[in-house]
Amino acid sequence: MPEDQKGRKMNGKTIAFVLLMTFLLVAFSFAYEVLRDGTYNRPVKWRSSDIPVTYRIDDTGSPDASVFTAIQTAYQTWENYCGIDWTYGGTASYVPADWGVDNGININVWCEANWTTVTGRAITTIAINNFWYSITVSETWITDSDIIYNGEHFTWSSSGEGGEMDVENVATHETGHSLVLLDLYDLGDTDKTMYGLVFLGETKKQTLHSDDIAGAQFLYGAVVTPTPTPTPTVTPMTLPGQYTFNSDVEYWGFLSLSGSGFSGASSSYTSGRLSVSSTNDATH
Repeated sequence: MPEDQKGRKMNGKTIAFVLLMTFLLVAFSFAYEVLRDGTYNRPVKWRSSDIPVTYRIDDTGSPDASVFTAIQTAYQTWENYCGIDWTYGGTASYVPADWGVDNGININVWCEANWTTVTGRAITTIAINNFWYSITVSETWITDSDIIYNGEHFTWSSSGEGGEMDVENVATHETGHSLVLLDLYDLGDTDKTMYGLVFLGETKKQTLHSDDIAGAQFLYGAVVTPTPTPTPTVTPMTLPGQYTFNSDVEYWGFLSLSGSGFSGASSSYTSGRLSVSSTNDATH
């Protein structure tokens, strides 16, 4: 066989192998991932009795009002597609030390200095979601979810500017962790909000992928649109010569367990370690 024919034949085999591997990688990627407790294998999520869940935003590290709007939009994006209900509790003055405290106050805080000391993470880590959950015989539920943004080593934008981190893009990913959806890293996950890598100037995580929505609805159900009650035909009832009546019808980190036993055991989970390199190649 001529040399050029051999080359073409070998290239064909190589291409077929690459396509097969690509298909296998995509085929075996998970649509979404949730965290389950290690005792009863139940999904970790907010209890229905704790919904609506209130969150707050730090107003000291990043005072730009557009940042507050971007974070609120991120929470609302998830609420639009599943049975979670977030309530914006306003702004307050927090310090980075307030992040990572299981006190039932769900905060978004900016770290403008000493990032590695405060978080224990590398300077290339963009944001971290730290949440806690409790386990009893009857249920497993989140007790607190805090998000911290790296304002020391990254410049942030509310308009998707190149060379900067987009607030809403990152916040939408991080609030996905507040639902207890986990990071995804497979080849077929790159267009999903819960894909664990991000690029400077990226905005695509603002829009949920169908798999992101499926994961949120697995945990919290679909949005329930109330069925409007038909307006009844009003039939006047008259008592002769007296009165007239009208009828009315009226859901990648480090897991650590603390406590003991099956009643009230407490756990914490650190998630959302989005990372990027200065060359715009996202790395974990």
